[in-house]
Amino acid sequence: MVALVCLLVKLGQSVLIASQTNNAVDNLLLRLKQTGIRFLRLGSAARIHPDLQNNSEGFVTRNCRNPEDLRDTLEAFVSRTCGLN
Repeated sequence: MVALVCLLVKLGQSVLIASQTNNAVDNLLLRLKQTGIRFLRLGSAARIHPDLQNNSEGFVTRNCRNPEDLRDTLEAFVSRTCGLN
């Protein structure tokens, strides 16, 4: 799965990773994090692996106070998340 996601990202594709369990998603994302691929981890902060907290939407949007802040933050995140670091 890691190799497939890396290939798709290098080809400029967006990838959505979903599973029945948070643990399965986190295991894959922990491996992807080692490759340098940037991602946004959605979900309840209490269920996200501690090493992925900085990649959570709660962390990325923590300073947003209004819809404009949210839009600007997410646009900046997306512009930086176009493949490998």
